[in-house]
Parts: sequence; structure tokens; C-alpha cells
Amino acid sequence: MQNLQDPARRVPDPSQSSQPNPPVPPPVPPVNNPQPQPAPNPVYQQPLQQTVYQQPQQPYQQSYQQPINQQYQYRQQQNYRQNNTEKLYPPVKMGEWMWTMFVAFIPIVGFILLLVWAFSSTTNPSKASWAKATLLWGVIITIIYVIIYVIAILIAGVSYGFLNS
Repeated sequence: MQNLQDPARRVPDPSQSSQPNPPVPPPVPPVNNPQPQPAPNPVYQQPLQQTVYQQPQQPYQQSYQQPINQQYQYRQQQNYRQNNTEKLYPPVKMGEWMWTMFVAFIPIVGFILLLVWAFSSTTNPSKASWAKATLLWGVIITIIYVIIYVIAILIAGVSYGFLNS
């Protein structure tokens, strides 16, 4: 009972307090960082009505027969192979092509060898075709260089006055 008589020692009762209650802070709004929502699980549903696919009805062939035009072509190829007396050349191997190109790019020797390979009857046909194509490109490039050289001389002559005097 001593607590009730001595006001300095008296413990205040919170329910009977004369001071007003402190204000309650408002609730904090959520931050704008939305949590990723898990994707809804797709649910596969079977179709209600199952469609039955049928292949077109064709008569079953027991043995495969080539069309007549393919049989004719095959016979022609066999006759050509039997009657052909041409010599069949093996393909030119990569190492041989490497040496052929290396030798062909030597300035004078290469030009002579290109002529031999292009016009010899004993040369492999693929190498002969390559030699002819290389010679043809050489002629085309030489003509282009001559045209450019003539144009450059004409432009230089006109601009320096060599042709006007």
C-alpha cells in the first residue's frame, strides 16, 4: 500500500495514464519491387474427339519396277560403256595439283608448261582444262593491264602537255 500513498514511488498504471497514447505510425507501403510470380503450369488436355488418319489406298506392289524411260537410259549407259574406247583418266590428286600450280607460277617455265598441258593429248583432261582456263585468264588480265596503261599515258600526256607541243 505504500505505492498508493507516496506519489514519487508510485508506478503509474498504463490503463489510467493521463498522458495520451503516442501516435501509431502509418503502415509502410510495399516497395515497388514486385516479386516474380511463378508461371502458371500449363495443363495439357486431350482432345475430346480423336481423329483417325488413313493413308490413301494403293495397290501393293510386290517388286519394285523402274519406269520404262529409266530402264532405257540404263541400257544406253551400259552400251556406251561397252562401246566406248576412250581412255578413262584417274582423278588428279591434291598433291599433284599443288606441284602443278607451284610450277605453273614460275615466270617463263610455267608459261611453257601451261602451253604443253593445255594442248597435249596425253595430259589428264581435267589438268588440260585447268591449263586452258589459266592461259585464258592470263590473256584477259594482260589486255586489261594494257588498256589501263594506255589510259594512264594519255592522261599523263594531256595533263603535262606532252601531246600538245
